[in-house]
Amino acid sequence: MKRTIVKGLAVFLVVIFIFSLSSCGGFIEDLVSRLEELETTQTETQKITESHTETQKRENVIPFDYAPELKPYSLPGETFTDPIEKEASDIIDASICKAISCLNAMKDNRHSFSVFNYEEDPNGFLSQLDNSTKNAFHSLSSKARNFENYSIKKEEYSGDLKEAFFSLSEPMMYCDPFVNSYMTITPKTYGAIDPVTGDIINVYLDIHIEYFNPYKDGNATLAQDGMTTEELKHSISLFEHIIRRIIRFMPDNLSTYDKYYYLAVVVTEQVKYDKRPDNCYTAFGALVCGRAVCEGYSTAYALLCREANLYCAYRMSKSHIWNMVKLEDGIYNVDLTWADDYEPNTYDWYRFFVRTDEQSAYSGHEPVKGVEGTGSGSLNPYS
Repeated sequence: MKRTIVKGLAVFLVVIFIFSLSSCGGFIEDLVSRLEELETTQTETQKITESHTETQKRENVIPFDYAPELKPYSLPGETFTDPIEKEASDIIDASICKAISCLNAMKDNRHSFSVFNYEEDPNGFLSQLDNSTKNAFHSLSSKARNFENYSIKKEEYSGDLKEAFFSLSEPMMYCDPFVNSYMTITPKTYGAIDPVTGDIINVYLDIHIEYFNPYKDGNATLAQDGMTTEELKHSISLFEHIIRRIIRFMPDNLSTYDKYYYLAVVVTEQVKYDKRPDNCYTAFGALVCGRAVCEGYSTAYALLCREANLYCAYRMSKSHIWNMVKLEDGIYNVDLTWADDYEPNTYDWYRFFVRTDEQSAYSGHEPVKGVEGTGSGSLNPYS
């Protein structure tokens, strides 16, 4: 309204000015013509600029030239009757929302829906064990999920109990990262004299389960730490609720690539690299406490892939560990620890997500063991 009044007043003043200077009519007419021409030019320039900007927006499709804009996403409203579910929501929902927001912007329909199911032991940790030790692993893992006291006694075990104890270290950590977050195995020993050498040796009487506070490390038992079994059960129930919540809100009809992407964004949004916490090596430390080192990132991702029934393995260098995922054309590297330095819709983040062995051949990624990559494609949305 104000703009209309001002414009009308301007026209009125121009008319008076023209009337009073009628002797300069030719000059005035030329001036008015030039002003009209300038206004037309400005209008056309604005239209061209707007059209160019709109074209740019339309053309920034896969493969992207720059990071797409992320639109905020909120989960549907929810009434909580379970206080643990509410607690889980408070911890994980922001990361779920960011993952869905990224997925909406980055969803890549070029990829296959072929799924390679989760395998308990793609790295072969268990296959290296003899049958007695393998059975011991399954018994320990099963009993720990029910918070039972359990031991494997020397007289009941057909193999070498000491050898079994050391052989179970990697399988317990990587094949079942869930129970590894709150349970460790401990031997009961006594000193004896070796009848051949005369040296004092440790004789293993049993291997038994020890539970520990998942907010700390496994160096102190529950009793030593002052945590009750009921408090432990509450903490692990919270852990379970967080995992299930992440899987429950994974959008439907995703390609296998995008399923891996959704879970990866949840992890990198939820976790910050921090080697100070006692539990920084566990999936619990990563998903519940939000602080971890590479073991925490990789075991948390493997655990989520297990719940989503997606293949996931490990690969290790001398000082680092990351994951391997399987798509229709092969196995690829995923390093969420290194990806976490960047926003998950950017080119830099994707330099560490679903990469071939050749693309992952940089300092710190010199693998010494683990599943090898077999994929050869360039799969990220910037390529």
